[in-house]
Amino acid sequence: MAVPDATVDLQVNTDIDVSALKSLHMLSDQDVIVETNNAGTPIDTISLKAGIPLIWDSVTGYFANPLTADVVDLFITNASGAAATVTVRALQDVTP
Repeated sequence: MAVPDATVDLQVNTDIDVSALKSLHMLSDQDVIVETNNAGTPIDTISLKAGIPLIWDSVTGYFANPLTADVVDLFITNASGAAATVTVRALQDVTP
């Protein structure tokens, strides 16, 4: 998704069930901040660095899931000085 420079809390609707999450990949071509569920009092705050992906999976992850609660909205802030392209991919197991 495109995030213009000087954007504060661009709302992106999503549906991530952390109990079903198997893999998460987040990437931005500019430094951005991603907050979950509420821009004012986010559940999780992730600072993405330009060109450095956040990659987590439930099998070989070296760190805990960066999402601690189900996500219904992402709020993205871009103060990098340039427009950003942000990619978020979540793989979930939908079987009961």
